[in-house]
Amino acid sequence: MDGSYLPSRTVKRLSTQDLFSLWHEIADAGLSTRVRSLLLERLQQSAACAEREIMYEVETPGLYLIDGKNPVYAVGNQILFPKSQAIPNLELNDEMKGHAWNLSEDILVRTDLLKNYVELAPGVSVILLYAILLAAIKPLLVSMGYIPSTNLIIYGESGTGKTLLARTMCMLTKDMESFTWASVLNDKKNETLRRLKKAFGFVFVLDDFHPVAAGYNQKRQLELMNATLRFVESNAESPVLVVTAEYLDGSYSMQDRLLQIQLSEINVEVLKKTQNNIDLLPRIARNFAQTLLDNYTGITEMIKEFYEKSVISHKLISREDRQSAELLMVADLYEKYMGESHQEELREALKMQIQIQKKHMRLVKSQNSTDYIALLYKLIQEDKVYKICSDMIDEYKLLPTQIFLKDGNAIYMTKVALKYGLGKYYDEKTAAGLVKKVIEDLKENDLLLQDRDTTCKKFLGVRHLCISLYALKGYMSVRSYGKKEE
Repeated sequence: MDGSYLPSRTVKRLSTQDLFSLWHEIADAGLSTRVRSLLLERLQQSAACAEREIMYEVETPGLYLIDGKNPVYAVGNQILFPKSQAIPNLELNDEMKGHAWNLSEDILVRTDLLKNYVELAPGVSVILLYAILLAAIKPLLVSMGYIPSTNLIIYGESGTGKTLLARTMCMLTKDMESFTWASVLNDKKNETLRRLKKAFGFVFVLDDFHPVAAGYNQKRQLELMNATLRFVESNAESPVLVVTAEYLDGSYSMQDRLLQIQLSEINVEVLKKTQNNIDLLPRIARNFAQTLLDNYTGITEMIKEFYEKSVISHKLISREDRQSAELLMVADLYEKYMGESHQEELREALKMQIQIQKKHMRLVKSQNSTDYIALLYKLIQEDKVYKICSDMIDEYKLLPTQIFLKDGNAIYMTKVALKYGLGKYYDEKTAAGLVKKVIEDLKENDLLLQDRDTTCKKFLGVRHLCISLYALKGYMSVRSYGKKEE
């Protein structure tokens, strides 16, 4: 059929041959019309007697029940099924075949290397490890009617290694950059959501959330974050989301939906070991999913019991407590079926991180109810906070402890001075984060004398917030009257 020559063979009777396997050989043979007719008749008879074979094509990842009873798990270019089950007639489509797991041919795992992922970033990487394992078995949980709610945000100062940690641990596929990874800064919302739809069974990294950005860029980032969170929460067949950010920002609701993990450092020596075994974690995740599939009936009761307890206590515990409980359930499953676990390390890490998160969320909640304009007015009125200057030459030296009153109305204040004042009520990090919020509130209430639609005016060659003292006093009068009415 392709123009190549085949070796000749001698047969006694054509009517006894398996024409399905021979057809490509005889199609171009120089046979007479009569012989061709006989062969065609034989082919038709063989086809009528042949057993029918059904072949299923898989277009999306997930767990499927063949003939309503035999579980088969398709994720990336892998098809997993219980060892006791016959090989299923499944064919992956080209797109799924293209998402190749980052696996070597040998899928045996040295369990002593698992501890490297626990020690890679103390108090952080062990949580990420079990989030990755949760993602690997999420299709099994969804097939049982349970939808995990765990999604993470890893945050920390610039240079602490957030992106490096995500790349080292979350690289389960060879095409990670185009499949299970997106940049908050650079990727568009529609493209990110398209990738999310294909990443069921994996973790999906949303990298580099920079809430400090201003204007359109900040708005675009927040829209992308909200759209991504809505998608993973409203679609059962979605990946586990891992966000990286320098610090936490956004609405209370958005922050509360993510399990917050604070990163301070990475162990460089352990990092080298994990980077030398880059395909280890994909093998661990694949083997874990395969083992649970082999024990599909047995794990059902264990998972059912967990989620029934979780539903009963749904109204009694916070969202981060439920997410923590899901990760501990994964650790229980791993210990029971894989013979190894780091439950104590996981439990301690979660306890520490959740304490930090609850403290932060209480602060966010209080900030949402704080009138920052009234606080700023109080700071200006207090003699011990700022020195109010009116002499540009002799008094005002652009110090954080100084503000300038011009023409009896315009209060000129640098952002550094605003941060200094807020520092009287908040710690340094919180005060720095609140500067933007105070400016937004001032602008929203038309209290800023702006310069060409910017929030600052140039004064003595330096950008200052220029606050109308008349408008500020008017705001406080209305606020006081409102409180009396209440």
